[in-house]
Amino acid sequence: MSYILGVINKETERYENIIRVDKKNQYKCISCSSDLILRKGEKNFQSFIHKNKNSCQYFKNPSEEVLLNDASLHLQELIFQENINIFRRCEICKFKFNMNLDLKNIKNLSFNSVNNTLYAYDENNNLLYKFKIYTNIFYDNSLENNCYQINMLGLIKRIVTNFATQKVELLCSKSIVCNECNRKYC
Repeated sequence: MSYILGVINKETERYENIIRVDKKNQYKCISCSSDLILRKGEKNFQSFIHKNKNSCQYFKNPSEEVLLNDASLHLQELIFQENINIFRRCEICKFKFNMNLDLKNIKNLSFNSVNNTLYAYDENNNLLYKFKIYTNIFYDNSLENNCYQINMLGLIKRIVTNFATQKVELLCSKSIVCNECNRKYC
């Protein structure tokens, strides 16, 4: 499987996904911190290789733990850049609805690798949102409304970007009942 993994920009020390990197910048591996070379040309698909050959398998054979870590770093960066829309699907009509998260108020993020949850806090350290990152089929509609269940593959394999807004679109696995269906059927 090919994954769209990220790297650390050596100048900013921030995560950058491979689809947004710039050949002018220098990068290091998230796993082993060694320098990377960006291969970007007419013949080669854009990819990174380690400058000094080592045994790091970050890009060639990533473990599930590595993939979850990369997905959480990518999600954190998208939130800080306010470059994400999260949708939930209506369980009756199946249309997607934007959850219109207030990303401007997020001041701090914390990732718990034990439960694969990213916690978003405001400036007073009040919990605003939880983002549960999962790897396989996960469905728990009993979770509170401020908890969003995001499939890891949406962040590292199938990145969907809205053409008009250029925002990454993620679908939360927790469903809703939209207002129209609520009026008609409930």
